Amino acid sequence: MKGLKRMVAVFLAAVMLCLMPVTDMSVMAEEISDTTVTENDSYQIEKSEIEKNVEADSGQDESQIEEVESQEVVSNGLLNYVGIDKPYLTSPDTQKIVVSYGDGTEAISEAKIVYQKADGTIFEDTMSSRQEELFLFEHSFSGEDKGTYTLLRFVYVEDGVEQTIELQDIDVEAMFGVDEEYPGYNSDSSDVISQEEIDTSVVSIDSDEVATAQGEIADAIGNTEEEEGIATYSSDEQTKNGNVIVVLDPGHGGTDSGAVGNGLQEKDLTLKIAKYCKEELEKYSGVAVYMTREDDRYLGNRVGDAASDLANRVNKAKEWGADLLVSIHINSGGGQGVEVYYPNSNYNSAIGQEGKDSAQKILDELLKLGLKNRGIKIRSANYDTYPDGSLEDWYGIIRRSKYEGFPGIIVEHAFIDNVNDAEKLKDESFLKQCGVADATGIANHFGLSKGHWELDGSQWKYSNGDGTYKTSQWLLLNGVWYYFDAKGIMQTGWTKVGDATYYMDAGGAMRTGWLYLDDTWYYLGTSGARVADCWQWINNKCYYFDNDGCMAANTWIGDSYVDTSGAWVPGKQKVVSGWKVVSGRWKYMESNGEYVKSRWLLVGSTWYHFDANGWMQTGWLLTGNTWYYLESSGAMIAGRWQWVNGKCYYFDNNGYMMANTWVGDSYVDASGAWIPGKQKPTPGWKVVSGRWKYMESNGEYVKSRWLLVGSTWYHFDANGWMQTGWLLTGNTWYYLESSGAMIAGRWQWINGKCYYFDNNGCMASDTWIGNWYVDANGAWIPDKQKLTNIMGTSSVTALQLSNFYKAMNKKYPSYYSQNDKEAKTIEDFCKIYVEECKKEGVRVEVAFAQAMVETGYLSFGGDVDISQYNFAGMGATGNGVKGNSFSTVRLGIRAQVQHLKCYASTDKLNGDRVDPRWGEWLRGKAPYVEWLSIPNNPYGTGWAGSATYAEVIKGIMENINKYN
Repeated sequence: MKGLKRMVAVFLAAVMLCLMPVTDMSVMAEEISDTTVTENDSYQIEKSEIEKNVEADSGQDESQIEEVESQEVVSNGLLNYVGIDKPYLTSPDTQKIVVSYGDGTEAISEAKIVYQKADGTIFEDTMSSRQEELFLFEHSFSGEDKGTYTLLRFVYVEDGVEQTIELQDIDVEAMFGVDEEYPGYNSDSSDVISQEEIDTSVVSIDSDEVATAQGEIADAIGNTEEEEGIATYSSDEQTKNGNVIVVLDPGHGGTDSGAVGNGLQEKDLTLKIAKYCKEELEKYSGVAVYMTREDDRYLGNRVGDAASDLANRVNKAKEWGADLLVSIHINSGGGQGVEVYYPNSNYNSAIGQEGKDSAQKILDELLKLGLKNRGIKIRSANYDTYPDGSLEDWYGIIRRSKYEGFPGIIVEHAFIDNVNDAEKLKDESFLKQCGVADATGIANHFGLSKGHWELDGSQWKYSNGDGTYKTSQWLLLNGVWYYFDAKGIMQTGWTKVGDATYYMDAGGAMRTGWLYLDDTWYYLGTSGARVADCWQWINNKCYYFDNDGCMAANTWIGDSYVDTSGAWVPGKQKVVSGWKVVSGRWKYMESNGEYVKSRWLLVGSTWYHFDANGWMQTGWLLTGNTWYYLESSGAMIAGRWQWVNGKCYYFDNNGYMMANTWVGDSYVDASGAWIPGKQKPTPGWKVVSGRWKYMESNGEYVKSRWLLVGSTWYHFDANGWMQTGWLLTGNTWYYLESSGAMIAGRWQWINGKCYYFDNNGCMASDTWIGNWYVDANGAWIPDKQKLTNIMGTSSVTALQLSNFYKAMNKKYPSYYSQNDKEAKTIEDFCKIYVEECKKEGVRVEVAFAQAMVETGYLSFGGDVDISQYNFAGMGATGNGVKGNSFSTVRLGIRAQVQHLKCYASTDKLNGDRVDPRWGEWLRGKAPYVEWLSIPNNPYGTGWAGSATYAEVIKGIMENINKYN
């Protein structure tokens, strides 16, 4: 990489763990105050008289405890960050490590850093210099020191007392390698860096520069966080806006067992209940569920540090954007039953009310399990107050949550030291019931519903269970994220939401991690967002993804190389491409360090060719069947004449040597050489022996092929004569007029018969041309008609019908809108036609077109009145006879459709008959639209007496098909 100034290099995004703010150690004054006895187990202050005695023995009563909590305590034990100069060191060289500790005011007399080699050897380095809070350590390594090293602890002497900070206890995993690559960064992290950061993210610190390094490092950390805010995705984004965020907090864990009794430990029971609660709650839609711990671990920064344990739990909830924190516990102290603590109404009454409601909802469900009701409760501090002067909440988990802006509640499910409660707690099914009850109460509090999937055609929607659907939002369901567009359709494939792009698999599930698609690798972050236009650390390797998120492989990104797997190869130098003189001859090296071989290469605007050994070629070159000529410089001749060994040749714009053709008015022979003095013949029609031929510009007559002259095609035989009359080429017949012109795109009478030739001149045979039929010989059969079926499957939609109607500038009758609730609009009207026709198997375009003919596009005006709901003149025989009447639009349409089926089919009706003119003697007498005209019906019956009745209907049918 260019521009890396390696002294004490503080790696930013590139090496997150080599410089990480140790926020877990930065405990504010209020949090430190929680380390008093009152919060060693803050949830259990009321649980045990024994604990009260301990408090008494300590010389503190509750009022004193509250006062201690509110004191401002100055913390001296703050490890800010650790920086490593060279994560990969090549011996012999000196490694430099900088530690930022405290604020520089501490009275520290000695300091050392302790680290361990992979083989178990322990090393200790004392500080070589100090400037305020910055401590510099140096160690020289030789080839014998090859291996990987892990920083273990920072040891310092303050006010004569030696103190130790175990780095792994505060989640700092800093490593480096000597002549060997170390395992790398935290495998759970994927840090994004830009190309610019790789080149510039180094801060120099030397023993005489430590004073200025502090500000530079602080700025660098700020810049890194800012950059990562652009390229990475926060936990808030991972919650997918629109979902309720519930954080479950299984109490205690790790070295903190919580209450113990009857062979049970509280930490185990709370974790099981929380997991069952999460499993049940995730069955509801619109909720994202998180847990402060998912295994048996202690959440404090140090063993016994209850303050940081509580702080870390609430901080996690805050980071996840919690709407509610539910701390799950088991009681002790001689009682029995269930109780729930919620926030008091001080300082933020809305949080108090929210907590109260959730507490009551959960308690209601737990009481159904047969537990004794101890009620919902608040407990306020005796003296400590919120900023508005009102009393604080007693319990740290509740108080801290209120300060962070969300309700926290404590659910004490049963008493571990009560025999009856303990027997229940020993039953796994009871623990599950508790978790389900908690989840049900939470769901009731937020008004959540489980919802269900619905298939809409071929697309999935998710119903909220109240008649609404998920739209323009994420859904977390059973731990899987789905996204629904504005129409409520579940998305699959690439999906853009806001500024981020996600990939949803065929089942709609959001993917994370690596994705191989269409021969391309992509990476989807923990939020699911596609990584693009940046570098990304993944499992200790760095990859580059372009603007479309495609992983680069086997190429250079700026001055950085990624191999065939896409991983960045540190230290690989970029080859300078260009011309190289080798043994007095020219070769061309590409950016990958390879010489161009056996192919063409465009350099600037000039083409060159290189042989199998990579030598630039000159002179004549034959590739395939084409000759080229390369000058002594190697440049390919193109678009001009060139003298070669006393002969002149022409090379076109592609460098092809021309042969046996005319170049302008100059002729080149079969060898490509110009023939001076040869006259260019005038191309065109020639009369030879009273017949026509056509001479081309090369002086040759056209033979055995077609020729386009102007816009007309002609054909010439093997002797060059222009042909006329019938012509068979392959299996296709053509007809050439006496002028030789090919007939195309029209009918042609030939010897008393009519034939059709398509736009390519091909004679049609055994097919329909519009409504006309030509037989196997191509001749038109005048008496054969193309008939239109009344029955059959139709692809015409209600939308097409309504679009057609409106395109005719017709207004839908207000009479129907006012008198028929099922046919308020033309869209409703058309939908009924589609439904009724589909039921009986009648083509909807036939029935609808007939109705438009019979009613004058629903304007009526004849014998039939609009109020009769008679859309096909049924029974209206003329001379004022009004015909049949029906009570609704649907019944009128149904009667018309059934009567069409009566004429067109012998199948029975699929619905109850409403057609009053049904007659078995009519069955199957008019299967075609053309036969609805009585004059055209071979049975002498039909719907109408007009000979053109069918043609008018068919005309409307044809127009309907235009309105897709």
